[in-house]
This record gives sequence, structure tokens and C-alpha cells, in this order.
Amino acid sequence: MIRPLSARSPKVPLLAVGIALFLVQGCGGNAQNSNPGDGDGDDVCARFENDRPRHLDIEIRNERSGAIYIGPREQTCGTIPPFEVESTDGRLLQTNLNTCMPLCEDYISGENLGCPAICLYPQVITIAPGDSHMAVWDTRYGAPLELPAECNAADDVDMECSAARAIDPGTFTFLAHAGTTFTCSTPCADCGPNGAACPDHLLVAGEELSAESTVNLDASYGIEEVPGSEDADAPTPGPINGVVLVFTE
Repeated sequence: MIRPLSARSPKVPLLAVGIALFLVQGCGGNAQNSNPGDGDGDDVCARFENDRPRHLDIEIRNERSGAIYIGPREQTCGTIPPFEVESTDGRLLQTNLNTCMPLCEDYISGENLGCPAICLYPQVITIAPGDSHMAVWDTRYGAPLELPAECNAADDVDMECSAARAIDPGTFTFLAHAGTTFTCSTPCADCGPNGAACPDHLLVAGEELSAESTVNLDASYGIEEVPGSEDADAPTPGPINGVVLVFTE
């Protein structure tokens, strides 16, 4: 079902469809180096562990005269974030680190591999005129690596996988895409005026809309050098400012 969201609706955890593991092939100076470097001993596998998450609020605001709809235009199986992030050089960061994208850390532990046995249909988000949808990004992206066989608990072979790397401070472009209406996909023929008849089979339709904002993410946004996963007791910088994406006429 389409879920209308009032202004400053509760934050939703982000996280989305990222079957493609290698969208980020070197993300410029403001994404951390994805090469774990050389090393021996116990440090070899530790360098493939995920960076700690941070918290960045992203507000998507509708200043148009009619409702807008955010979600997929084609049927997919999984959740996707309602925004995209590009680095300074225009590379699209792989921000949707979901359960169908095993990370190197998962191969190290031998757990959380593979996709759920059910199809998690993405939801279409409705934003009424004058309202906002609040989202959160943990400021990490998938960096492609090659995990050595000695670190792979799932199989005794080298493995291509990704690690969740925290961004460095720098300039990033945030984008959101929306439509002016919705439709329903097979097997639903009539989803009703508000989508209630087909809650799991809705697709965005109508005019394609976009909103964009380029932001210098620094300490005022809580973006500082963040400790690695081995520093479990180290404090994580908190949010101060947030990113705002505005749809206008």
C-alpha cells in the first residue's frame, strides 16, 4: 500500500537492492581507498571488515502542487533507498548494501550469505504537497575487493566481494527521482485510488521528476574520520546538519 507520509515522518532505515557489487570502481578523492593494502598475520582478514556506520539525515521535500511518488518504475525484488549519492567525479556510490549483497565480512564469518527465500517487494512512498519524507544514510558504500582464501569461511577460494567503507569528508551530490502518479504491476489489474488493492505490486508512473543537491559533507554534518570496526569503543560522530532535496514545479 502507498504510505502517505506527513512532514517530518519517522526515520526509516535505509538500506536497498544492490545486486551489482561493483558500481564503485574508484570513487574519487572523497571516498575511502578500497585497497586494503599489504599485510601479514592476523591483520590480513581484519582489513576486510566493514567500517562503522554514521548517521546522516536526508529530507525529501515536496513543494509542488500535487503529490509525488518515489519508488521503482519496474518490478524488482528487494528494497531500494529513495535517494542516490554521487562522488565528486560523478561516480554513483553503491549505497544499497542489502541482504542480497554479501559483504566480505559475511564471507569471513560464513554467515548471512545469499538472498531471502521470499521476494521483498519495494514500497512506493507518497509525499503530499508541503510534506517531507525523512530518510537516513549510514554514510557507507560498497567498495569492491578480493578476499583471500585464508579469510573465506564459506569456501577455500579467493572471493570477490565488497566492504562497507565510510566516506571521507568531501563534496557529494544527492539525487532523488519521483513520478506524478502510480500504477500496479502483474498480477494486480486494478490497485484502486490509493493503492490499497495491491499493496505489494505498485510502481511509480507519470512524469519523471528529479531533485538534486550538492553538499560539502564536513564535520558540521557529522562527517569526520571515523574509527574502523576494530575500535568498538570509540565514539562515532553524531549528525548536526542534514541534506535536503526539494521537488519544485
